[in-house]
Amino acid sequence: MCRMYPSSSYYHLNSKCKILSHNSKIDPESAILYDSPINNNDNNNIYGLFNDKYPLHIIPHPKKENVFMNRISYDVMSDAYYENGIFNKKYIEFWDQGALYYENLIHATHYSDDRTYLRDTTALILENSKLSASIIYKFDYSSYETLSITRLNLKLNCYDNNTGYHLIISISTDHNSDNKSSSSLSNNLKWNIIKETYIKNTNERTNLPKNLTHFIIKNNKIFYIKAEIIKKHHKNYQRNLQLFPYIKNHFDEFSIKKNFGLDVIVELSSLSSLSSLSYNFDNLKYKNYMIKSESCDGLFNDKYKFNVLPIEKMKNIYNHRISYNVITNAYYENGKTDIKYLKRWDRGTFTNKNIYYSLENSTNIEKYLGVDKKNQSAHITWKFDYRPGNFYINSLKLLLKFHYSSNRSKIQWLIKLLPTRKNPISEFKPINFPLQENNILDLTEIVKDEYGFILKVKMIGGKNHLFRQDVNKNEKSLLNDNFDMDVEVKLRPNIICDEFFKKNFIYSMNEKNFLLNDKNTSDFIIKLKEELSTTNNYKNILEKNFYLHSKILISKSDYFKALFNSQMIESKNRFLNLNDLSLNIFEKLLLYIYYDNIDNLNDINDWIDLLYISSRFLIPKLVQICEFSIRNYVNIDNLEEINLIAKECNAIQLVKYCEMYEINV
Repeated sequence: MCRMYPSSSYYHLNSKCKILSHNSKIDPESAILYDSPINNNDNNNIYGLFNDKYPLHIIPHPKKENVFMNRISYDVMSDAYYENGIFNKKYIEFWDQGALYYENLIHATHYSDDRTYLRDTTALILENSKLSASIIYKFDYSSYETLSITRLNLKLNCYDNNTGYHLIISISTDHNSDNKSSSSLSNNLKWNIIKETYIKNTNERTNLPKNLTHFIIKNNKIFYIKAEIIKKHHKNYQRNLQLFPYIKNHFDEFSIKKNFGLDVIVELSSLSSLSSLSYNFDNLKYKNYMIKSESCDGLFNDKYKFNVLPIEKMKNIYNHRISYNVITNAYYENGKTDIKYLKRWDRGTFTNKNIYYSLENSTNIEKYLGVDKKNQSAHITWKFDYRPGNFYINSLKLLLKFHYSSNRSKIQWLIKLLPTRKNPISEFKPINFPLQENNILDLTEIVKDEYGFILKVKMIGGKNHLFRQDVNKNEKSLLNDNFDMDVEVKLRPNIICDEFFKKNFIYSMNEKNFLLNDKNTSDFIIKLKEELSTTNNYKNILEKNFYLHSKILISKSDYFKALFNSQMIESKNRFLNLNDLSLNIFEKLLLYIYYDNIDNLNDINDWIDLLYISSRFLIPKLVQICEFSIRNYVNIDNLEEINLIAKECNAIQLVKYCEMYEINV
């Protein structure tokens, strides 16, 4: 058996246990990381940039006065970057997300055959052993106008065990790179070599730190770090040079603080006076500033944006699908197989424990997810959250294929709803899943009208195999839509608005071409009195007559339809007195009735007043518009008040929205 870590091709060169994985340049992921809107209070803060994407936050040096520092560290075991020694929160997840450029590298674990002592090695290694590889990082502190770099320390671990490869670690302080693409940086920048490995017949474990301050030109604020692996000769070696390696011993207690494979520490000092510095050090927010607070249909595992698709000929019904294929070791979205949504099984999980991705080299090569440590429990969870897109689940169908377990092993599937105000405490419920191929399980009864769910699989016993497939038999599985896990969700908006309201809507004429307040054609008058309270207990009374058309009023309002079909005196006299309404809001109501338009309503109180009046005059489509708009103002502080108002106005969708409001537990 040959065991591999996710998307790994860590193998002996003559072994058949090779997993084909692809570099991001030619095999990109379509999944986009999501970040919530940036707090307005942070806009005044200044940040550097890591790889032209991520904010670099400087902090006061703990031991030196008038000196600031910034630290970026990478840990290969958690496959994450950390900033400024904060270890309980990941700065960037996944090694490739934190690189400016990389080529021919993958993250892999070589599992030892002895599962008792567990001397497993995790590292970045070559994907294709016949080609060179490189990775580049960029640090830009130019936004700090009054600071410059005064000290730079680098620790970069590698392991060369007579591999036949040559490692070169370099630094560049070239400023003329702004217009160059990431792929051209390696050749076009001027590089200074920091370290080279020359070993031919012995082992070498490079464990800098190294002081690189002498490479930094005075007042310089930008630098690049590059690690390059070059093949020394054409012999076929059985080993790969390892970048950022870590060997996990069964008796070791792993500590992130002690095991950074990459550690860059920068010190900055003032060019002039420190009095102009006003950085907020107490509230650092680790956010990807390249990602704006654009629309989002939902979130996969609280990180990746969903792309929900409308269904033709089905009004207000949308479709979304996430699928996993074990042979390609990738997730796909909405049945689109020409591009991977996420590469590697673990990137598409919410949590996972004690799982490995394996090739079994028997008569046929089979791939599966298995339990790593025997006799210990293992699990995977996937989180589907459609709150950001304001969708309720209409139906859920789940397909699991090639689900295998021995008689001594146990596999259990469970599902849990996301917490809401109505149901703040949710627990996992077991799913009885038949173990046959192509068997689709309908879970609609569990999740209907909910915002999302967490799917979980628990595996107990060392011979559990999940999503097991024969590579030779299913080589073209994607062509036949052949997925090992297939989650298909149909959705509907949490507030359906038949006449979707848009600001700056252009006025449209009604079918009769009647004009509001046209005395010549009017056949009905409404006299409105509004009493306004003023200072000194005086009351100001506003009066206005509205000249209207019964046909227009009947077409939009069930209230006026009932009025004109009755024998009431207002119907006979064609005159109605109103005394308890806002003149401004009533005018908005009439503008909608006549022209399908609503102007200048940017305040929640105005929307609530309009909801009251549209509910009173029985205009359901305008009630929908009010519900749709008020939804954007709901927060934890006004939730109860808005819920009461919605009940008074019989705004059923808004009541439901308040009941399903997200509760963090």
